[in-house]
Amino acid sequence: MSNTPQWTEDQLRAIEAKDSDILIAAAAGSGKTTVLVERIMQKILNDSISIDELMIVTFTNASAKDMSLKIEKAIHKYLKADPKNEHLLSQLSKLQDAHISTIHSFCLKLIQTYYYLIDLDPNFQTADSNEVKLLLNDSIDTVLNDISGDALEVDELTKFLSMLNIYANEETLYKIIINGYYHYIAKPDYDEVIEQEIEILQHQPEAYIKQQLEIVNNDLNGQFSILFRLFNQFSQLLMDKQLDVCQHTVNVEESPFKLTDAFISKYERNVSMIQRMFMLYQHNELDYKTVNQYFIDITLRDFTITISKKMTESEEGLAVKEAYGLYKEQLKQIVEQFAAIDYDEHIEYSYDAIDAQIFYLKLIQKVITQYGALKRKNQYIDFNDYEHFALDIIRARHGFVADHYRQQFKEIMVDEYQDTNLMQEAIINELKRYEPYSNVFMVGDVKQSIYRFRQAEPQLFIDKFNKYKEDIDGQLITLSKNFRSNKMVLDFTNMFFEAVMDSSVGEINYDDDQKLYFGKGQSSIEDQPVVLNIITENEQEQVEYDEIVELEAHFIAQNIIDKIKASNGELSYRDFAIIHRKNKDINTYKRIMSEYNLPFYAENVSGYYDAIEVKLVMSILKVIHNPMYDIPLIGILRSYCYYFNEEELAMIRIDCDQSNSRLSFYEQLQYISTSNTHPLQSRCKQVLDDIENLRAYSLKHSMNELLVYIYDYYHLIEKQVGLPNSEQRQANLQGLFERTKQFNEGHNVVIMDFIRYVQRLLDDNIDIGEVSVLRDDADVVKLMTVHKSKGLEFEYVYYCLNYEMMSRVMDNRVILTDETGVTMPAFNQEYLYTFESIQSNAAKLIRKHLSYSEELRLMYVAMTRAKQQLIFVTNESLDEDDLDLESHYQYSVLDQRIASFERLQYKKASDFVYAVFAELYYQANKINLNHDIRYNIEFPKVKAVQPLLKQNQDRDDDMIQEDAWFERIDTPYSSNRLNKPTKISVSDIKATEGDQTVKTYEINQSTQHDQVILKRPKFLAETKQLTRAEYGTLMHKVMQHLPFKDTVDANMVESLVRSLVDDGTITDDEFNIVNMNEIQKFYNSKLYDRILNANEVIEELPFIVNRSHINESIDYPQLEQGMVDVLLVFDDHYEIIDYKTDSVQTNRMKDNLESILKERYTTQLVQYKLALQSILKKRVDAYVYHFSGVEVEINGE
Repeated sequence: MSNTPQWTEDQLRAIEAKDSDILIAAAAGSGKTTVLVERIMQKILNDSISIDELMIVTFTNASAKDMSLKIEKAIHKYLKADPKNEHLLSQLSKLQDAHISTIHSFCLKLIQTYYYLIDLDPNFQTADSNEVKLLLNDSIDTVLNDISGDALEVDELTKFLSMLNIYANEETLYKIIINGYYHYIAKPDYDEVIEQEIEILQHQPEAYIKQQLEIVNNDLNGQFSILFRLFNQFSQLLMDKQLDVCQHTVNVEESPFKLTDAFISKYERNVSMIQRMFMLYQHNELDYKTVNQYFIDITLRDFTITISKKMTESEEGLAVKEAYGLYKEQLKQIVEQFAAIDYDEHIEYSYDAIDAQIFYLKLIQKVITQYGALKRKNQYIDFNDYEHFALDIIRARHGFVADHYRQQFKEIMVDEYQDTNLMQEAIINELKRYEPYSNVFMVGDVKQSIYRFRQAEPQLFIDKFNKYKEDIDGQLITLSKNFRSNKMVLDFTNMFFEAVMDSSVGEINYDDDQKLYFGKGQSSIEDQPVVLNIITENEQEQVEYDEIVELEAHFIAQNIIDKIKASNGELSYRDFAIIHRKNKDINTYKRIMSEYNLPFYAENVSGYYDAIEVKLVMSILKVIHNPMYDIPLIGILRSYCYYFNEEELAMIRIDCDQSNSRLSFYEQLQYISTSNTHPLQSRCKQVLDDIENLRAYSLKHSMNELLVYIYDYYHLIEKQVGLPNSEQRQANLQGLFERTKQFNEGHNVVIMDFIRYVQRLLDDNIDIGEVSVLRDDADVVKLMTVHKSKGLEFEYVYYCLNYEMMSRVMDNRVILTDETGVTMPAFNQEYLYTFESIQSNAAKLIRKHLSYSEELRLMYVAMTRAKQQLIFVTNESLDEDDLDLESHYQYSVLDQRIASFERLQYKKASDFVYAVFAELYYQANKINLNHDIRYNIEFPKVKAVQPLLKQNQDRDDDMIQEDAWFERIDTPYSSNRLNKPTKISVSDIKATEGDQTVKTYEINQSTQHDQVILKRPKFLAETKQLTRAEYGTLMHKVMQHLPFKDTVDANMVESLVRSLVDDGTITDDEFNIVNMNEIQKFYNSKLYDRILNANEVIEELPFIVNRSHINESIDYPQLEQGMVDVLLVFDDHYEIIDYKTDSVQTNRMKDNLESILKERYTTQLVQYKLALQSILKKRVDAYVYHFSGVEVEINGE
């Protein structure tokens, strides 16, 4: 077939493999989704399997939708070659019911069907994340209150709190309990796991402590390996020759330096200690007890060498001092960690901590039980329940549900298998077949497993990888060719991870099986090197940047501008991404990017309830509930609901009688409203009438109905249009409606219930981000976290490295790992202080390895997003002349990698990058190259810029911009251009030029915007019949989201429109309104043929043009704005299509529809043509398409 991909040998194996479980290790950019879709199609075509006989598990709902669309597209592709294939045709109808979903969606469907098997109330609802947090906190409250009634448990709780040093810190206590809840609830049989841990701690404490000591001893050996290397480097510089002090005698008197007797004595003592420890190390006898006994009775002072000032006067002597400093610091760390307390005493304290560990496990058991009961009482389930209840259902009644699905599913396909958790693995294992062969097909890349914080278990992938590689229990197929990135990006990525990723730190060896291989054919001569940008200083000293992030943002903005200019129009803003480890500093980036006029987007993950428009609605609700609330009432009066200014509010307060000075502001409004002579009397009366009206409405309607009424009453949606960031504001208001609707469905509520709910969220620091309004095709520079970037690709990636590696590891007092269970610090009751127990020390070491492994995988994801160029950005105090790369190449190398114990010493992501760049430069120098041209280090000077918009640092930006808007709409104009607006729509032009087909209106400059008619949001229309204009809006929305395919029949039309319901674009009610026959006529039209033949199709294209450029009679600045439904791009011209849904009520209108459309829309379409011709500099033809099937070409200039 034409356009058939040229499969690689490994891809073809992945498509055709069968008769066992199959694991596809698919590297970044290897085309795994394309392979998965083709495998599905071959199952349908060659094995006569139907799409509903496959279970296809995706990681996200968006991925499930995308998978369905790609399968549908593939079916149509094969139907084009074989249009009468009935089996293929049937797949289109079966696709709607196919099991293509996340595991959570599958579990929910299972629960909805078989809820009776687990005695679940069928009226259950899914609690949202905020309600889950509140219910969980309530459960902890109940458990702790119950403990307070038992004297023995109170003593245990007191000891537990003292041991953790959190006696007066309730927030930390709740966090510790919640962490434990999520750790254990992620396990299939969590109750048995907890009981087993309690059993071991109670009855096998010696074996438990011994196991923890083995972990500590492994780390101790790594620490000493570093110590041996550092002392050797110090000695080599001191003796000025290559030697191995650990194993050979050294005559320090042969040093070229003049050494004192004291220096020689201390040095020889260090040599004696190093050689003794090295001998134990070689014989595997170096352990915590031995080291503790050696160092416990001596101090660091006994090993401290004093280096004279005279020695440091030379560069060689200074190098000796620096090398000794590194050695001394490492020795200090070892002594503090392993000789701070007597070994036997430490063991005893560690046993004492076990009681607290048992108490904690029992506490978690009680919270799990209480939380489950509270959810059932409120008829709630959460996402963890999805998996547990589904597993219970599958196992119930001797597994008859599992038998049903085993018969149905010929194959289970799991995408992103590296992020599967233990619960999901258990469900899949219950559903899979075992006879005549197993039938699970798994696709993923363990190097991209970055969701351990969501209980993802990459070890599941690793275990299968290792077994299947030996042909045990399944097949392993590796897809290692990368079709995304240029060769320089791939070369550096391979070099980097070969040096830093292995089974110890990374959890998998980065070997030939894991490497990325260039798959794009010939490498481009324009390949751009990987660049490490170390920002060191400003170009002008008088410009000060308060934060490192500001330096980064300025550099990135300037670099993007330079690259776009140099590309001669080939690059767009969407080609650039800035990747950070965490989602912070968003406001700084927004501010700086705006100074350069760079279109920019970053998703806020917090601050929703602080948004001004959301605060305003919450204030209105508070006033409806109780008008005596002064602060929310005054806030409403000051807002764009009533436009009272400060002077007017003060006047109300002052003009009340002295006897009324203690009245609430609401009562003072009542007082003013009765004063017939007061200038604010009518406005105050209007406020009071409005409040009473809203209060009366609230008594008879639900919360979501009230919110719709408030939005309509104050025109809140419309009033956002004139404000900065209006689209985001409107989305936030719609989001608030959705939250009230969801809350209302789960509760029989009054206003105060919702107010308290939101207030408790704020009190508990439970926040959410603003509603996302970014379109996939938006031409903006994106700032995102590594997690958000997964699955995406960009021409240029700026990866910012200034973040700490260990910030999420070392803060936890209670550490939970599968290897150590729950661990607690030791507690000295006599002196009331805590310190590391043996088990908590072991747990921290395990967590450190796991955390660093995850961080390396995050780095892998970030680096593999880049197509053309990968650009690292970091900041250091050193200057270019101070960077001695060769000195950075000072780490121990084991099996061509930096030793794991060395990597675990790195503090920041940039340390890893520095080490690898150091090796690259070191290797280049060995063959007499200045450096490898594939990798550059640069020291950019950040240029000073004149901000384009002066910021008022004393006020909130949004408030400044809102005030400016209020000022603009309140300003009286005396110019003779009073009735000539600066911006006008094409519809306005039709009205002002005498086109009677459009209702004229007076240009309104008052502060009230009652005359502005805007599209009604979806949620405001739920209980109202659509007008013809609103039906037109609905059809525009449908057409905007429907694909342009070669052939679309009637069955496909309904399927395509139904998919818009599934993804939330339209509602079920709107689906029922859409006329499928009208859409089918469009697909059968000649105009649609022109769409298929166009070079490019652009939908919903907004434009703004200066009217004076297209109309010489306009002698003043005036912008014309409009929206083109469809723009077709051809070689020598453009064409625009405008959709129309005018009502055709009579046969006469139907017969004359073409002329009616020309009469009505010639003015509009001519304006469109003139505007676009002035912008595009080519001929533009215009067409009107009416959904009755009438097509009209509009001529005229």
